[in-house]
Amino acid sequence: MVLDSEFFARYPFLPQSKEYVISRKLELTPEFVEAGFSRAQAAIVEGKLPLFARGVNTAYDREIASYSACRMMVSLLNSSYFSNRLAVAESKRASAYLEREKDADLLVAAQSIGIDAAGANGAFQVGMADYLRYTPRDVHYKLVNANLVKGKVAGLTREKLIRIIEEAVKKRVIAGLGAKGEYPSLVKEYSKKLSQILPKAEQGVIQIASENYPPCIKKLLSDLAISENLPHSARVALAIYLIKAGVDDAKIVKLFSTAPDFNEGTTKYQVEYIRKKEYSMPSCATMDSWGICVATCRCFSPLKFNPKIHGRYAEESMRQAKETGYGHQDEESGATGAGKQEDSEKGEQG
Repeated sequence: MVLDSEFFARYPFLPQSKEYVISRKLELTPEFVEAGFSRAQAAIVEGKLPLFARGVNTAYDREIASYSACRMMVSLLNSSYFSNRLAVAESKRASAYLEREKDADLLVAAQSIGIDAAGANGAFQVGMADYLRYTPRDVHYKLVNANLVKGKVAGLTREKLIRIIEEAVKKRVIAGLGAKGEYPSLVKEYSKKLSQILPKAEQGVIQIASENYPPCIKKLLSDLAISENLPHSARVALAIYLIKAGVDDAKIVKLFSTAPDFNEGTTKYQVEYIRKKEYSMPSCATMDSWGICVATCRCFSPLKFNPKIHGRYAEESMRQAKETGYGHQDEESGATGAGKQEDSEKGEQG
């Protein structure tokens, strides 16, 4: 596969794309800056970026340059929420292109972004370090369920490899935002214009009284506040907890409004359904199996968390995880401390 302008237009966040821009001596013309403005607006407001039609090199150059201009504008906004909105939109756009790639070209895209990937005929493998770094928090991606072969996670489907690349794209886009420096005056003007048209309701971080919430719930709320894309299991667990904690439906729906794929009608229906059916709070063991447990609190259920009793255990486990870089896993079983609890634990019933 030749890494040409069309390839870089599909994946403008790659380091090779930057080299292409330098070699072509592309400048941020008014046309490219305006395209960058449209790109940022679509990503932040609509949460989705359109795919481009194949054309001549100048069209590809516009796609590549518009990403650069867009990145500068969003950097100037200095908002974690807007940065995450852009990163999610860019990663989903890249995923749409990746689904159309041949296996060999899919590997080129993975390797271009720095993922240790190999394979053929729909079966792939990824280095364990990259697998841990880029897999989503989901039970289907937990290392205990993976096939490890000589430091590689083998037997991955196209779908899983694309999902891993998608996460790598999101992290790379976020890493490239917020860089300090002097930006072109036209970019500054459009960034200011962008801040003025963005929905005011989405610009503030929602705050709730959460001093007694367990670390897992605080983490989910924190991720939502900056528009992280929570897996379905995490959304259900969070909704159940908030309902049990006495938060009304309107406030819960508002909290979820910062999700990249938020749909008010669907969210309202799901929250009301969970309340009506009186879903039980998942136990800590279940939360751990879903990949959303972040500390060993020894409380058995998030609803039983008491900061005076369990707080010191949680803080110590998170401190150790930060120092070692390996999370709060049990050395023998690979499970977290909470994961030792039987899955039959159903938690509070309300």
